[in-house]
Amino acid sequence: MAVIEIDTIEKLVAFSGGEYGRGTSSEYLDAVLTADLDFADLKEYDNPYNWAGCTGTWYVNFDGQGHKVDNIFYSGNGNWGFFGTLYGSVKNLKLTNVFVTVTGSNSSAAGCVLYLYGNIDNVHISGQIECLNTDLNYDACGLFSRGYGATVTMCSVAGILKGGVVCGIGRNGLSGSVNYVYNCMINAEVVATVDYAMPLGGSFEVFVNCEFKGNVKSNGRIMVGSYDSPLHNCILIFGSGSGTRWESRATYNNVYYDSTLAAEGGFTPPGAVTGAPTTDLQDGQWLHEHGLAI
Repeated sequence: MAVIEIDTIEKLVAFSGGEYGRGTSSEYLDAVLTADLDFADLKEYDNPYNWAGCTGTWYVNFDGQGHKVDNIFYSGNGNWGFFGTLYGSVKNLKLTNVFVTVTGSNSSAAGCVLYLYGNIDNVHISGQIECLNTDLNYDACGLFSRGYGATVTMCSVAGILKGGVVCGIGRNGLSGSVNYVYNCMINAEVVATVDYAMPLGGSFEVFVNCEFKGNVKSNGRIMVGSYDSPLHNCILIFGSGSGTRWESRATYNNVYYDSTLAAEGGFTPPGAVTGAPTTDLQDGQWLHEHGLAI
């Protein structure tokens, strides 16, 4: 099958609607961006253009080749992700000036993929993602909402994440499967209007060499690693934070956190490190070396 080359925003819109197909379990699509794309270029449409993302189920390997998609806007009743359900991969992609607000009783929003049966690598997202649904089964997440044995590497999220439940990276594993998150950075304001503000993520994620810097607020719990979510070599620095209580159900190995703020919230991660980060953790060195510092 020929590689689908996308070099205009019109072609991305056509692709997202399935004009080139969505692939099958036996024959995946290969798609690449060959230029930076900007939704502001859609002069013939309403400005901003209300883009629903690549809806439906996809069997695709999507390579941004380091290019960006700029000025993504969506406001509407229903789920949103750059991809809806994805079997395959997304890599080497920048999504900038993302402003998404989802409404409705069955709605979640995620910056890259809602339901991930594959991998995300070297994807960087900036903007604001908001879910107005207050049902705790739905959420606003930086990269993915649910994963099935997914792997996420070398990614970053910057901006504002807001919803009833919020996760900086991802919510949890489908059917109890474990998702692995390596070398990722979150620099964001995380606001949960109902419960569960999770600076990194929720159930069944393993976080290795990850960093959170930002503010976190919840009308309920702030959970720093929850439900069988090991954290290894991570930095947790909260500029500000408030919730009814701080808690963790994670295991920690060489985790640095802001001890002053944690103490104010009555939160002391078991096995975590206070004071200065170790040499390996200082300033998220592994992230800076790979150009992920925000």
